Amino acid sequence: FGGEYFNGSQTFVYNDLYRYKFATGDWIQMKCGRMPPPRSSHQAFVHKNTMYVFAGEFTSPSQTQFYHYRCTWKLDLNTWVWQEVKAKTGPRARSGHRIVRHKRQAILFGGFYDSGYEVHYFNDLHTFDCDTEKWQKIGDDPTGHNVTWPAPRSAFGMVDHEDYVVLYGGYCKIASGKDDAKSIVHNDLWILNVQSMKWEKARKSGIMPSPRAAFGCTTHKRRLIVFGGVQDQEKGDDITSTFLNDMHALRLETMRWFPLHLNLGKGKSRPRRVKKTKDIGGEEGKQPAADDSDADGSLSDGSGKDESLDAEEEKDRSIVVMNEDGVAGVGHVTYYSSSEDDEWSDEEQETNEDTPNTSKATSSSEESRPEGQEKLDSQQDEAKVDSTTLDPVATVSDAQPESGDAPHGKDSGPKAGSCDEQGAYIPAPRSNCSLVVKGNTLWMFGGVVEHHDREITMDDIHCLELTTMKEWRVAQQSSKLGEAWIDSEDDASDGDDDDDEDAGSSDEDMYAE
Repeated sequence: FGGEYFNGSQTFVYNDLYRYKFATGDWIQMKCGRMPPPRSSHQAFVHKNTMYVFAGEFTSPSQTQFYHYRCTWKLDLNTWVWQEVKAKTGPRARSGHRIVRHKRQAILFGGFYDSGYEVHYFNDLHTFDCDTEKWQKIGDDPTGHNVTWPAPRSAFGMVDHEDYVVLYGGYCKIASGKDDAKSIVHNDLWILNVQSMKWEKARKSGIMPSPRAAFGCTTHKRRLIVFGGVQDQEKGDDITSTFLNDMHALRLETMRWFPLHLNLGKGKSRPRRVKKTKDIGGEEGKQPAADDSDADGSLSDGSGKDESLDAEEEKDRSIVVMNEDGVAGVGHVTYYSSSEDDEWSDEEQETNEDTPNTSKATSSSEESRPEGQEKLDSQQDEAKVDSTTLDPVATVSDAQPESGDAPHGKDSGPKAGSCDEQGAYIPAPRSNCSLVVKGNTLWMFGGVVEHHDREITMDDIHCLELTTMKEWRVAQQSSKLGEAWIDSEDDASDGDDDDDEDAGSSDEDMYAE
């Protein structure tokens, strides 16, 4: 439901509703009559046969208006009828917050509110009773000391596990002077006891992900899974954004982190760490480190390496930094390349282990929607990446978006994925992707990445079997729309201001503070 897309000239905010059919790969748009106002950065959760949506933000096409919602809506998943929940009290207007459902209640934390003059980040905690449909504030920490209560933040990860809620990462800005604000990317881990509503800060354990925000987050068999995200680093007035495509897991029973790598099979897996041991006679021997998988075989980290390996080594392997040429500057993972003329041979790659691959992209299947499992396998064969080919995002065309009013520019687009040093395909770095687990399969949809001065919105779908960690499969290629970019500063239309007024003329009570 909802979301936004920016093409360099206009912002498009949606309130459409779609269903995705896993079996066939088809998207179905649902016609629901009266809809909530268009929004992005909202949160949704499902209880029984009802989906609830709370808050979010709206930006007018010309970006002359921006406001936050504080309304709660519900959708009957049997009749597909929307209805606003008339709650007299509730959290303040916001976006960037997180909500998880725990049994018969939903739990909300954090987010931010932009008044146009200042940005305020929240660390308040609220619950929503799904039976009475009433909000209740549990508390907050106005000091933001991050000692007994998480500091204010947005764009973090939060999941429900048994009688606990686990929170990780996020982003905020704090005032550091009269007119200055300092950005903070969090790397802390918090546990909320749902019975007592008390927070506890977990100690760092294992190989933690680098600090990040706006990452994909979900759970599978007692593990939290994190994919991608973004790191913002400030230097003076300049902000450098590093988009990631690494993957990590947290054991929710021990609160221990470990990186996730693909399991490439016999003869291709990464070397296992060898531990030195002493037998009874005192002679040194060697034995491989224990695997990171459970007895039930669920979600091995696939790396074959012991978690006690140096964290810096893992960080260098995982983090991808884009330099001025749009190419990865750290590690062995290829990032976006703005050139399609370079082609490296296998011999050159072997002699340049620390140099990213900027190989020429190959064309992908013209089909953007699979019709069934056979087509999914066929698309994966076409999208499979080895050491000399990359799967590209579809090139920019003059095709108009579904709404018919978003013009396109022309430019060479970025690549949709990359390959690691073992030649395994990895989805492209991104922030704000959606993750969901169905059975033992992880599904990832969309996301956003910056390419030079462009913002690329993705609508691709990838899936990964978590019990084998064998390979990422491409269920849907990125469409051509997401690459469209207009470098004109001219107004998109003379009637844009009228559109802004129309967009903001109704439902003012929903977003007014």
